Amino acid sequence: MIREFFGWMQWVWRNWETWQKLWIVAVFFMGMGWGAEGIARPILLAVPALIFGFYLTKWCLWDSFQESWAKYTQHRNELLTTIKDSDERKRKV
Repeated sequence: MIREFFGWMQWVWRNWETWQKLWIVAVFFMGMGWGAEGIARPILLAVPALIFGFYLTKWCLWDSFQESWAKYTQHRNELLTTIKDSDERKRKV
């Protein structure tokens, strides 16, 4: 029973994406930081703060930048196609 449970846990871990694994690691370090004393506490709490900060920055800045860039290139390509089509129509007339 326990071997099957650990096999299932390994299967779940392998199927998760990187961001999901990092969130679990961050939660683990956060729990360890809350339970730690002395100099280890701020160090252990810095790890999840860095992970959360990285992904917050990625989601807020990088993902929106990629979405905006995709919209810009799509709009630019549509505009260039429209200009090209209008030039071809003028030549035919």
